[in-house]
Amino acid sequence: MNIAIRNLRRRGRSAFRPDPRRDAGFTLIELLIVVTIIALVAGMMLFALAGARNNALERKTRTTIQRLNEALLARWVSYETRRITWQEGQGPSAATSPIAAARLRLRGLRELMRMEMPQAWSEVTGQPTTGIVRPAANRAYQRRINEAKSKDGKKASESANFSDLANAECLYLILTTRLGEEESIRDSIKDSEIGDVDGDGMFEFLDGWGNPICFIRWAPGFVSDFQPEEARMNPRNKDYHDPFDSLMTDDKAFALYPLIYSAGRDKKWDIHHKREGDMNSPYTQANMGKPMDEDGFGYEENGVDNSRDNIHNHMPL
Repeated sequence: MNIAIRNLRRRGRSAFRPDPRRDAGFTLIELLIVVTIIALVAGMMLFALAGARNNALERKTRTTIQRLNEALLARWVSYETRRITWQEGQGPSAATSPIAAARLRLRGLRELMRMEMPQAWSEVTGQPTTGIVRPAANRAYQRRINEAKSKDGKKASESANFSDLANAECLYLILTTRLGEEESIRDSIKDSEIGDVDGDGMFEFLDGWGNPICFIRWAPGFVSDFQPEEARMNPRNKDYHDPFDSLMTDDKAFALYPLIYSAGRDKKWDIHHKREGDMNSPYTQANMGKPMDEDGFGYEENGVDNSRDNIHNHMPL
């Protein structure tokens, strides 16, 4: 009996004695748990780093657009007092009344703006239609286009990509062509903010993600604090009317401001930017600047407006 009890005690002690082999490592389940935790932490860190990087690129883009906006608006406001050079026998002097003269000046001024601030190559190469003399800036643009070469050695105008990014390339052309005593914007723009994305020989300003910064001279379809919906509905209200039309000769002319915009983080502009119809009228194409998917199926993709993350000069920068 005593022998049996001793054997039982001996077996009991050995049953609860730790197995030294089990202390040597982790079980497969423990390893899987650790690997999963590491993967989750790494994923969160990568997500945080990506977010921080995008925030930095967004700040950089805002700074670039702010500089471009300041340079462009300096020219824009000058049109309130700009002198227009007319061809012989053309212009307000041939008008029969003050209102008719004001209407002619407004139309000539808009064409001057179109030719000095083009957003399409046809606006650079086309002939004036209102009787104004082709402005010196426009002639300078033509010379630069003729001198530019694409990556394959052809003239820029002969490149297969010519006009694909015309509005962005026009913005670069406008702001890097010095007029009179203007300072060159190149002094405040870094080389990393300039590129030739499509290789046609015409350069663009680039956002933080390396995409072209685009430009629309007149964007009546774009709603912002500068261009509120009320302005479109009440254009004859003096608070909203076009400041270039002081005698209100154009009933539908509400104040417009040039639009400079980046596609933002998703790299999708989704803004209607192709001009058609009367190029000298800012209001003929009412949807210009309106959010619109570039494939023509509406601006929402999977319920998301891809233009909402755009960075533009109508927002606080």
